[in-house]
Amino acid sequence: MLELPLCRRRQQRLMQRMAEQNLGAIAVGQRRHVYYLTGHWTVWTQRSAAIVFSDGQVWLTCAQEPDKNTAADQALSMSCSATRKTGRARSGPAM
Repeated sequence: MLELPLCRRRQQRLMQRMAEQNLGAIAVGQRRHVYYLTGHWTVWTQRSAAIVFSDGQVWLTCAQEPDKNTAADQALSMSCSATRKTGRARSGPAM
């Protein structure tokens, strides 16, 4: 696992660049970039994202329970079952 103080330092550098470009937030979705910024590792079968806001907040969302030690101010896990379809689409007009 990456060291959290170093993740926070990377976040600070990113926020400096964001200020130079006048950006309010940046969303990161590649798992290696999420890991680089937050220290949360996502398994290859799942997705995660981090949002870095210019005010210093960092949000993390992931499919599984987030790591206990992450460099994120808000962490939310998504239930994969919530997006699962339960029925099949009809191929003809309803009777």
